[in-house]
Amino acid sequence: MALNRNSWVIKRNALNETRISSMTLQQLRLFSVYLSCIKPRDERTATVTFTLSELQEITLSKKRGVSFYKDIIEQMLVKYVLHDQKDPTDEEGEGPMTAFVMFPRLDVNRDKKSGEWCFTLYPNPAAYPLLFNFRGHFFKYRLWNALNLKGKNQLRMYEILKQYENLGQRVISVDKLRELLGLEDEYQDYRDFNKLMGRCQTALAAYSDICFTVDVHSKKGHNIRELKFTITKNTNYVDPCGIATLVDLPKIDKEIALHEAAAAEEAAATLPTKAHGRYGRVKLTEPDYDHLTAMYGIKVTDDAAIALDLHMEAMDITFTNVCARLEKWIREDLAKAEKATGRKPKPKPSKLANFTQRETSTKDIEKLEREYIKSRLSE
Repeated sequence: MALNRNSWVIKRNALNETRISSMTLQQLRLFSVYLSCIKPRDERTATVTFTLSELQEITLSKKRGVSFYKDIIEQMLVKYVLHDQKDPTDEEGEGPMTAFVMFPRLDVNRDKKSGEWCFTLYPNPAAYPLLFNFRGHFFKYRLWNALNLKGKNQLRMYEILKQYENLGQRVISVDKLRELLGLEDEYQDYRDFNKLMGRCQTALAAYSDICFTVDVHSKKGHNIRELKFTITKNTNYVDPCGIATLVDLPKIDKEIALHEAAAAEEAAATLPTKAHGRYGRVKLTEPDYDHLTAMYGIKVTDDAAIALDLHMEAMDITFTNVCARLEKWIREDLAKAEKATGRKPKPKPSKLANFTQRETSTKDIEKLEREYIKSRLSE
């Protein structure tokens, strides 16, 4: 295995929110490298082998012997995982929990050809649902972010916030944040905890692709209860791998594309649909219908939906992507009309397609009321 700092780390949200017994910086880096080596859609890639030189690069300890790295990985064999499955119907907020060791087996052998020591990690099959074959609810980042950060709290803060980068913010209780950082018994004084957040803020701005600001979101008396993190892309930091490495992306990018397509498909499947036409075979989600009416107008969209519905009923067929099929019908009808008349028809878009509500202040309303009263009195 060749260590590629530009590889993608794909991590399921549930794994990121799972409590793993305290890891050192070197072990967190090693776990990130492990995630960058596996293919989330292929369980056959679960077993990963590291060479001694790769471990030296990961841990930044190039002068250490084999026994040093044995100790690091052996300690990972006793790191247990607590995977909570919350039950929303439980008034006490409790639910089932699964506890297991993430890596139950380690093999250390010398390669017969190169003579280099090799370390092979075997994950627990109980961890496979957190590592493989998940759809949606994941995030990704380039490996160099994890390798650049110099402290375990910095690396965990990066992952905790990276998960919410697309939303741009995250509100989290101080107790939950301590739990995710593995600091339940540390930094009990909020002033010390706030200094830790300041150090993480400086490190992420200097060495990662995101940066953040933090504010108090809620408190009870003098006790800070919740924090609000605002997350933005770090425009001042340049990818250390350079543009040349982005030209030929690793094969795992294809895995990411498959994951994102599956996530989009799953999200679309959960949206409510509305039946159109006499037989109700044309079922569109609200975003799909709004897209079509904005592009082609309500009348054109509705007429095409009725025609497609009749066709599907007569032929007794269904389409997996009705929206794409309906848009194709509309374009074909517009093309026929253009050919028949020699003029390109202009579809009438919905008048509400680009509607934006105008903000009116209280002073504006009072001014309009005074002008109306004056006009009535002058009559």
